[in-house]
Amino acid sequence: MLVRNELDRAAKLRFARAAVFAQLSGLPDQLRARLTDGPGTAALTTDREPPDTALTRDVLELARSSYQEPLLGHCIRTWFWADLLGRRDGIKPDDELLYVACLLHDIALTDRHRPPPEAACFAGHGGEVARTTLVELGAPYADEVAQAIALHMNVHVSTDQGLEAHLLHAGAHLDVAGTRAGELPRQTIRAVVAKHPRDGFPACFANEMRRESTERPNSRAALLWRLGMRLPLNHNPLDRITDRQPARGVKLFSPGRLVSRPDLVPSTVGRNLRGDLMTEIANTGAVVVDRADGRDDGEEWTENYEQLPGGAGVSLILEATTKEGVGPRLHMHPYAETFIIRRGSATFTVGTEQVVGRAGQILVVPADTPHKFSTGPGGYEAVHIHANATFETTWLE
Repeated sequence: MLVRNELDRAAKLRFARAAVFAQLSGLPDQLRARLTDGPGTAALTTDREPPDTALTRDVLELARSSYQEPLLGHCIRTWFWADLLGRRDGIKPDDELLYVACLLHDIALTDRHRPPPEAACFAGHGGEVARTTLVELGAPYADEVAQAIALHMNVHVSTDQGLEAHLLHAGAHLDVAGTRAGELPRQTIRAVVAKHPRDGFPACFANEMRRESTERPNSRAALLWRLGMRLPLNHNPLDRITDRQPARGVKLFSPGRLVSRPDLVPSTVGRNLRGDLMTEIANTGAVVVDRADGRDDGEEWTENYEQLPGGAGVSLILEATTKEGVGPRLHMHPYAETFIIRRGSATFTVGTEQVVGRAGQILVVPADTPHKFSTGPGGYEAVHIHANATFETTWLE
């Protein structure tokens, strides 16, 4: 079975690189899902229903008696997404096997079937719960379902690892993070979500992943959580796709400037602790933060922002210097930090490796990874994004 349930240090680094690359490469699709009506493929309709057999009815009853309502809805939607993506890609799985795997893939996140403390991964444990259940029910594909469930927390699952495993992974990641949502017609997505609403799911799933991160810190779920899973979870295009029109008077894009409209009168909501003026755009929930000193880029300055309004869920460091050899001493955070380099360069120490980051590049440092940097000739300007509402730092030097 090609599943690594508990990750050692080297496996964590490989997994983190793959996860970050997958998240960044999926951004164009996320934007397409938010801003377009999708591909408009007429064949992708939601008129199909899950397989209805004696075995699937037994499994559905188990799911209903085990899951919280938000997680049950997630498992059912996962089948719809998996079925739709399979038809889009011309993949023909065993329908009953796929449906059963979708229904049981998060069974180990339930109180009835939660893993013991010594278990390495909820997905691996869930696969074993499914295997035992299906053997008792006489299903001929217990091993295949167990494998698919164990694999679904991987960054990628290929068709070579099983058609059903591949589609379960695709469906689950679409429902959690919006992955590949731009490949489905908007009207199809609306129909699925209308039939099986996502009410309460992001908060419920975040609580489960937070718990997994605490109880099984070397698992795939824990690493994905520390890498910032909460961001795509809380900004999944599925939660906005039923109403894609912006508020009246708001433009989706306005390159290079902030557009002021008479029907969007800004209302001042106060100043933060460092004295920056915060202005809310009326009727939108959007907030503009004006630096207290009013300075533009290009000077020697560093500004820290945390507990940002609007539920941003991130903290920011804005840094600009023309000096060489400037930077923090070795430290780490219990969450991922992303460096967006706008000017100059810096030599980063990440774990035991060194890498030179230059203007136009983005560096993502996984959670719990020691790192520091030293600016290069001519200095450095960058935005540092901390995947947490407040700064949490452990200094190692």
